[in-house]
Amino acid sequence: MNKIKNEILFFFSRKFLFSQLIVIQLVICFTICMFSICFQENSKAGTKKFNTKYNEKKYYQLTDHFIGENEDFLKSDDALQKLKLFYQRLKSSDCFTYAEIYEQSISFKDFKGSDMFYDGYQYGKIRKDGDLSSLNALWCGYDAADIFDFDIESGSWFDEKEINKPYVSQIPVILGNSYKELYKTGDIIYGEAMTDCEYGNNTFKVIGFLKPGTTVVSRYQFVNLDHFIIMPMNNDLSIAESESERAIIEYFYLMKTSGEIVSQNSAEYVQKHINDICQELNIHPYYMVVNAENQQVSFVYADIQQCNSILAVMSVILILFACVILTIFEIISIKQNLKYFSILLISGFKYNDILKILFGQTIIFQLEALFFSVCALIISCKFVDIHIYFRCFIIVIAVSFFVTVISVFISYIKFLKYDLTEYLRKR
Repeated sequence: MNKIKNEILFFFSRKFLFSQLIVIQLVICFTICMFSICFQENSKAGTKKFNTKYNEKKYYQLTDHFIGENEDFLKSDDALQKLKLFYQRLKSSDCFTYAEIYEQSISFKDFKGSDMFYDGYQYGKIRKDGDLSSLNALWCGYDAADIFDFDIESGSWFDEKEINKPYVSQIPVILGNSYKELYKTGDIIYGEAMTDCEYGNNTFKVIGFLKPGTTVVSRYQFVNLDHFIIMPMNNDLSIAESESERAIIEYFYLMKTSGEIVSQNSAEYVQKHINDICQELNIHPYYMVVNAENQQVSFVYADIQQCNSILAVMSVILILFACVILTIFEIISIKQNLKYFSILLISGFKYNDILKILFGQTIIFQLEALFFSVCALIISCKFVDIHIYFRCFIIVIAVSFFVTVISVFISYIKFLKYDLTEYLRKR
């Protein structure tokens, strides 16, 4: 056995530099194969979570129509009280779950981030005034984290007791994951936001960051919150002492009542329920339920599935290519070392020993390639934040064994066709 081991190492060393080119090719093949498996498993997990979150429920945007002639409702003496009662009925309804969310920008001073964080970036209208930058923000009620399954990567969600108190000078905020390159938990940021009865200077304290890729349904579409600021939607608003304060508190309640309805029922059924509440409270015109039954869900992961298919095809092609290249290498190596093998046979080695030597050499190639491909996979997955699945190693080891067996047996059959006696006679 030791003789065979020594011959394997000797045979491997004879073509070391050329063999390393084969190893590099195998490393590329195995890395792409494993990355494809991990990418596929991650996208499947993401799709399953996304479908569980959105496909099994219906989301409807609730909106008011207090514009034009209908704006007179807001000027009535009891409008604010009616809005407060309407909000309470939404939160206590047995017909649906009401998610209190609203997109309304806030301003940070001396902001250093890219244009993607700005309010209006998607429309090419970035808003900036001096040292104040208007940034995308989503105002959320306390239970929004549970309704939309927000994942906090670091820090914590808002304290329910704090949300039920009036706004203080230092407002807690949660930042989307892309803000991590700009701020950290505990940072104090100066800016402006409309709170209680005024729009003025505020101090914000970062209490946490969302996980990357956190999504929410808002205004009939899925919104990625990586570039959003999450503001707490306060429940304890001040009592209006003037007409201007009353107008701002009314605006807050319009924000609080223009969120998302989550229900198993149809839009028509939910609309009827909303109509009944509005009629009971004498709110005219009625709030409207926008029919938005998740038409986008089936398309969200379409591009990722295409990437999975492309990676899978590339993996298969590379595996076949690796098998062909390794087989050709073995055949060339055998042909160039016929004298060496002839001497081994004369020295007492058997043909099955030659097969073991070929297997041993190829296994060294595969082990070397597997080691470097695993290192490359770990680096790649860490760079793109993809979870590594153990099954990818099992599959690649099986692929490696398959490539080894095919290449060795083809080259060994080729070796058996050579007439070593005639070859030695010529020498």
